[in-house]
Amino acid sequence: MVGGGTRSGWGAILGLLAALAFGGTAIAAPRPIALCESVRQPSDDEATEPLVLGRDGWLFRESDLRPVYAVTPELVEGLRRWSTNLAAGGTRLAIVLLPPRAVLAATKVDPDDPFAAGFDATRVATQYKEAVAALRGAGVIVPDLLTAAEASKLGSAYFFARDHHWRPRGAQEAMNALGAEALSAGLRFSPGSFANDDEGDRVLHGSLAKRVQQECGGALFAEKFPRFRSVSLAPSSAADLLADLPPAEVVLAGASHTNKGNEDLLNAAGFLRTALGTDVLNVGVDGGGYSTGLLAWLESHAPSAAHPRLLVWELGGRVPASIPDFLRVVIPTMYGACPAPVATWTGELDEGVTSVFSASVVAGEHYVVVETDDLSVVNFGVRFDLADGTADVVSVRRGTRAGNPGRHFVSGPLSGTRLARVSLTTPAGTHSGARARLCAFPPDEAGVKRLRGG
Repeated sequence: MVGGGTRSGWGAILGLLAALAFGGTAIAAPRPIALCESVRQPSDDEATEPLVLGRDGWLFRESDLRPVYAVTPELVEGLRRWSTNLAAGGTRLAIVLLPPRAVLAATKVDPDDPFAAGFDATRVATQYKEAVAALRGAGVIVPDLLTAAEASKLGSAYFFARDHHWRPRGAQEAMNALGAEALSAGLRFSPGSFANDDEGDRVLHGSLAKRVQQECGGALFAEKFPRFRSVSLAPSSAADLLADLPPAEVVLAGASHTNKGNEDLLNAAGFLRTALGTDVLNVGVDGGGYSTGLLAWLESHAPSAAHPRLLVWELGGRVPASIPDFLRVVIPTMYGACPAPVATWTGELDEGVTSVFSASVVAGEHYVVVETDDLSVVNFGVRFDLADGTADVVSVRRGTRAGNPGRHFVSGPLSGTRLARVSLTTPAGTHSGARARLCAFPPDEAGVKRLRGG
């Protein structure tokens, strides 16, 4: 029986007894766990997902039951353009799209719960595989992690029951599948020898369990998991510790699945090292979503540094609709601020619309660089008005989990139409000195040989 607007008295009592038995933290979740109305139907925060109670103490987010895998033509074109640029510099792009959690844990979904009504594991699995195929169509390495997970027969053991992340075994299966696909694509790396030491069990207070306790009360049910740590098996000396190490040939950029707690708690990078037999630089930012770690790495990447042979981008478990706009930011970031801009602007940004350029150039061959004195300006829009009377707007949404250099790049629309005007739209309360420049992409944009210029 699932709790509704009030907590189940028996659920609270059982939870309290279980918590006392484990020194305040329950390892096994007795059923039923009671969900209050605020977690089942949150109304005051659109960013907060409803939670659904499953069998055996499992908790699901609404997006677990109804994930979004919409790969639009615009997204495919943006990925193709970016992956082509990367490949010209010797870097292949790979995407990690987590398998659908509720499909692998379908036996834990309670069909009698009205909040789980409409969940169709077969349909979701098909949508996931279609998304993988569509992303591959952009020339990107994309392992089918659902097929690999089904072959391993991990089932619900792939994910935590009361946390939205994969368990270390799930991360290992995913990195093995990614490694196999990268090697089958012909990628080869400088050899290294790595192992993953089992440091014993740890306890995770799951993100979903924490929310239930905070909003509904009761015990905080934790889960045990084995903690692995990646170690190099190569012999080393004191001289090696002082020597400059060569740049890693594999870069892993993601969020908490690949860098949970800023310490790779789930050892995704470690498992990738053993799968590929080479070192991996983990630049993920915990809680930074799909964009923060990747963008911070691109911005800080020294122009003289060697390119990685493989850039792995973890998207999490869905395909956000905002990715095409993000790719409009990523691609010009690879070029940096041009030394000889087509047009420049200096002034004040206040809330509302600020016109910065009027220029008659081909829109698709140019990009805009915006610099702000106030580093809290991280959300704004860039509008490109075209000579044919149409307009194109890109939303810039920068995460705050990594340093903000106060410099933002946005490419013009992929169009042969000439540009008429560029303006910035900033939210209420904005007031900052700013500068902008209009840059031309190099003629050989698809053949760029460096990740970032000055």
